[in-house]
Amino acid sequence: MSGSTANRWITIGAGRRLWPLLALLVAATVLPPPSRADEDERPDLQIEVVGLQPGSRRDVLVRVTNISEWWSDRTVATVTTTSPARAQEPPPYQIMDLNTREEAPLPHVFEFTYTLTEDCNGHVVKASLSAGANYEGVKETGDLLANNEDVNDKLCAGVAAPAAKPEGAKPGTGAAACTPAPPTQLILHQNSERQQYNSFARVVRSSTRQATPLAQASANRSLRDLLLDLRSHWRVERRQGCVADFNFPSFTPSPDADDEELGDLELNEDEMDDEE
Repeated sequence: MSGSTANRWITIGAGRRLWPLLALLVAATVLPPPSRADEDERPDLQIEVVGLQPGSRRDVLVRVTNISEWWSDRTVATVTTTSPARAQEPPPYQIMDLNTREEAPLPHVFEFTYTLTEDCNGHVVKASLSAGANYEGVKETGDLLANNEDVNDKLCAGVAAPAAKPEGAKPGTGAAACTPAPPTQLILHQNSERQQYNSFARVVRSSTRQATPLAQASANRSLRDLLLDLRSHWRVERRQGCVADFNFPSFTPSPDADDEELGDLELNEDEMDDEE
């Protein structure tokens, strides 16, 4: 083999070995770099102390909403009663990851209940939320954190404070003193309160018909507690042969509220007879 022929084969062989390296260099210059989150792709979460659950004087609705265009990873919410001071607060609430409104029906809102230790009477509740993070772990910063805290000092607005019992009031009979009454008057009095309870319960159920399942469950629990209090009130009246007005909670129904079936929450006359 001549020298020129040998040099040509060496050149060809070296060229073949260089092709993979050249291909990698071309790919590195043509392919886009790995995606990274821009500054404007940070999530924006908002926490709200909404107010008392319908029909309740203790259960407070707290809502977390993703108001941005970017998915947010899980966060942690802390809720406290700042006035009056509370001896022991519940542990932090774990908030699920939240999608955007445009990604419905995937959730972009998370709601939970914070319960006061006593009936609302000038209470102030504060809620704080940890910073949300997007798919790359980039967290809310600066102005985006402005709505990660909320304070509600108007929780009890429109809710009558528990009335003090006047001198001579008897336990379990409400705010007014128990007035001696004949059996016929006692029956008429308790029938009237039965009708008041059923009307109140229908309004609460109707007003929460479009609410979240959590709010509906809270309203039903409050109605059951109210029913137990009313029955206890009646037992005292019957034992002592007297009548006293029962303090029904104040409640403002929604404008489109109408009659609602109560099921096992309805109070019938037969049940009144069983209260003895």
